[in-house]
Amino acid sequence: MGLVLDPLEYEVTRAIYSRIPRLNFADDAVAAREAPPFCNSPLSDLRGLDWSEVTIVMPALAERPKQRGLIIAVEGRSLSILSGIGMRPDVVVTDFDFEPEKLMGYDGLVLGHAHGDNRSIFKYYASRMTKIIPTVQSWPTGCSILPPGFTDGDRAAYIAAYMGARIIHVYGFKPDVVIKRDDAVKRAKLDVAKIFMGRVARIVDVKIY
Repeated sequence: MGLVLDPLEYEVTRAIYSRIPRLNFADDAVAAREAPPFCNSPLSDLRGLDWSEVTIVMPALAERPKQRGLIIAVEGRSLSILSGIGMRPDVVVTDFDFEPEKLMGYDGLVLGHAHGDNRSIFKYYASRMTKIIPTVQSWPTGCSILPPGFTDGDRAAYIAAYMGARIIHVYGFKPDVVIKRDDAVKRAKLDVAKIFMGRVARIVDVKIY
């Protein structure tokens, strides 16, 4: 069985993000069934990390983050930014849609997200990761994690919170700054991410820089 971090919070967040127009969630359950065979790292690798203090770095990073506690990079893009300034993240949270090629050769833990719209991309990159535990957004059926949340950034914050973080430092969380693309769907996703980050802040101290 997979790890479900908070079933009720998952249902709340899914009810919110599934209302975003022009998104199809029909194949999420299929993706959740396909993801576990790509898991090559035990859940104990995740639980064994020191989660007491966490720094999350997102792609809109505009300043050098302070290295406090466990470092999570959001997407290959953030991994690339951190590598360029001599910082190595402990974990990368990604759905492989922003510079996923930067993850090739990374030997830290990847929490790779499988959903209905990225099934082929997930399979391509997940099969090439040194250490990966899949995350899913439908009920897990094997070695995978079902966290609340929707975007890579707020999902990283939820995971940190439920792993036991007492404080989360977030760099590059700028929901009013659109990167990668600028359209109505992307802006709706960022609005949802803002809501979910606020929900995480109800259960753990979140500081956004």
